[in-house]
Amino acid sequence: MALIIKRLTTVHIDLKTISRFAQLEYKYGDAERGKTLFEGIIDSHPKRWDMWSVYMDMEGTQNNIQSLRYVFRFSGDTLANGTLKKSFRSGLGHQNDKP
Repeated sequence: MALIIKRLTTVHIDLKTISRFAQLEYKYGDAERGKTLFEGIIDSHPKRWDMWSVYMDMEGTQNNIQSLRYVFRFSGDTLANGTLKKSFRSGLGHQNDKP
């Protein structure tokens, strides 16, 4: 799988495919690898709200609320205020679900 991702990033950047690999890593593989893939996407495309949203949702599915808070704070430096309202509502929903 690492070879596939390396090939995708060198030949043609298909963000949806890399995002899907990251989502599958969160669900069935190592969540840290999924997090690394999302951080790579966010680092190269910081204004893509759809990728931020998926990344926050995947972090919200983990039992670590501190990690979700870190992603939310990091997104505040990059995204506009209107998009932050949407992500705040989503993050607040995840936080209220956790004990």
